[in-house]
Amino acid sequence: PVLFPLQPGTKMDTKTRVRYSVQMARIMAEAGADILKLEFPVDPSVDRDPEIWEDALGRLNDACGTVPWVLLSGGVEASMFSLQATAACKAGSSGVMVGRALWNPAIKASAGGTDGRISILQSRSRHELISLTEIVHTHGTPFWQKTGRPTLDLNWYEVYPGINGSK
Repeated sequence: PVLFPLQPGTKMDTKTRVRYSVQMARIMAEAGADILKLEFPVDPSVDRDPEIWEDALGRLNDACGTVPWVLLSGGVEASMFSLQATAACKAGSSGVMVGRALWNPAIKASAGGTDGRISILQSRSRHELISLTEIVHTHGTPFWQKTGRPTLDLNWYEVYPGINGSK
């Protein structure tokens, strides 16, 4: 789920954004989601207070219950996403889903054409992805801490909830 203000061109205040983020996570977790891909609950252009981030992420993590969640990049700059990923993982996130935060510089690069874009992906984007991997490995919550370790049963799909009428 991604939040959008009802009035185009406006921003939600932090309290409202956190409340809706937590509500959406809770509803989806209670609906039986296996994993949630969530946006950062605080708009960093509105509020960068680490205590507010910590509180909001704690509430978001609590709303997810036993459902693991990952943080989506939402198109913020890589340096900001790194800060958000660290805070989210410390609060209970199992990882990150990166897109625009890492690929945008290569997509927007006009100098150097295709070779310039490939160079950015192989250097800057690669370095940022390695850094995010280290953040997740250091601070993230392995999904099995919420769901239990996966079994090695090769027929797992036969008893997976919702498949073949199983519960």
